[in-house]
Amino acid sequence: MAVSGTEHERPRQRVKENFSKGGGKMENRKISLVMSEKARAARRRYMAEWRSKNRDLARASNIRYWEKQASKEEAESNG
Repeated sequence: MAVSGTEHERPRQRVKENFSKGGGKMENRKISLVMSEKARAARRRYMAEWRSKNRDLARASNIRYWEKQASKEEAESNG
């Protein structure tokens, strides 16, 4: 049975639609995004190397993250 180009693209389009409809929340996504241990190790190695080369960017990102967390916590405690 031959598969045309459009039939091949349909499942990929559905995945894209599921992501766009999810609103950024993991529980709304319909596909599993579980990474293998090998992939996690590769990502950890890459990120460690990137952080060592870009210390100023990593530090700025970390500061932004914690400032955002503090403002969320403050907003929750106020209202």
